[in-house]
Amino acid sequence: MKLNTVLFTGKNLRQFLQAYTTSCWADQSVSAQWTAFLNAKGRVVTIAYIKLMDENAAYGVIPLAITPMLLAHLKPYLPFARVAFSQAEHELACSWSITQPTPWLSEQHTDHFTAHDLSLDVLGYLSFKKGCYLGQEIVARMHARITAHKHRLVLIASQKLPSDIDLLYQSNSLSLSVLSRDLFMSLTDCQVWDNIQTA
Repeated sequence: MKLNTVLFTGKNLRQFLQAYTTSCWADQSVSAQWTAFLNAKGRVVTIAYIKLMDENAAYGVIPLAITPMLLAHLKPYLPFARVAFSQAEHELACSWSITQPTPWLSEQHTDHFTAHDLSLDVLGYLSFKKGCYLGQEIVARMHARITAHKHRLVLIASQKLPSDIDLLYQSNSLSLSVLSRDLFMSLTDCQVWDNIQTA
């Protein structure tokens, strides 16, 4: 998956990130972390790695194909927050050497899955202690009321996965479906949906 580097600028940048991402930015010592942008229905627009350069500028790494979708998603909020979103002049995504297995979404999957569907709570991309943010009500409701999730995203590795496979495995109580094998850096890794009940 090709990654893109975008630039956020504005005097209220930390407050903007606090209000529109799933991670907590209130602690002034926090300068970089994995996070997600959600829509009002609690669906994931994109995963992002965001690094504050100072209190007025931050770089974000997101999938290249998602960039126009994220801009369209944030467009109504940017003027109110007095934050600008633009293409970064430098491709920091390459220099940062991002190797953590991350559920990057392709354009056909954006706005389709909840944060819990993508196991973002397990990965630590969600803060349950911060205040309100866009989509937070859905995240909090799912976290508080659902003790077992019907679907979870997991990472598997295989040397012999067919490139066109949709259904990896099925039995009476378990099915594994490949979401994508192009979302990780290694061609032998793929993301897989499963319906294992996890508490």
